[in-house]
Amino acid sequence: MPGDTVFYGSYQSDVIKWYVVDVNRSADTALLVSCQAIDVVQYHHSTSRTSWGQSDIRSWLNGDFYYGVFTNFERGHIVSTRVEDSVDYVFILSANEVQRYLYYLGGNARLTGTSFCRTNRTHTGKPIYVNSEYGTSSWWLRSAYTDSKAEFVTGAGKINGGSNPPTATDNGVRPAMWVSMSSFR
Repeated sequence: MPGDTVFYGSYQSDVIKWYVVDVNRSADTALLVSCQAIDVVQYHHSTSRTSWGQSDIRSWLNGDFYYGVFTNFERGHIVSTRVEDSVDYVFILSANEVQRYLYYLGGNARLTGTSFCRTNRTHTGKPIYVNSEYGTSSWWLRSAYTDSKAEFVTGAGKINGGSNPPTATDNGVRPAMWVSMSSFR
């Protein structure tokens, strides 16, 4: 099943397409990662050092996003997961996870944003950054940041160890979540 794609939830009138990047057969769960950036959200509202558990992006993913995107049936099959210093339904990948699942993310870390991401109606009110050479966009990583800089994947598909402040308003959000495989049967 890793390498497959599934549709789960909808955002801004578009059904969300997800890559299956891992399967835990004993728990009967699959790790899904969105095929496109869903929206443009700041990692955090300030540059002060913040853990994943205290970040604005985590609050948005597990609040407005989770309750606005998935039906009651779908939410009932999303598995709560220990993610660093919190327990979440929806999260974003770390740099190590991107490396681990790269093959199942289409073979590279480049992605495009949805048509919604390219508008001024995004969460930040600004469109997603688009790399002029590749036509792909940057997206946030969960990895800890230091010196007021956050990790993200560049529009060229490279993991960047922190040259964007967490307050940047043009990086995409690529959600991930563990889901019960019974929801696909």
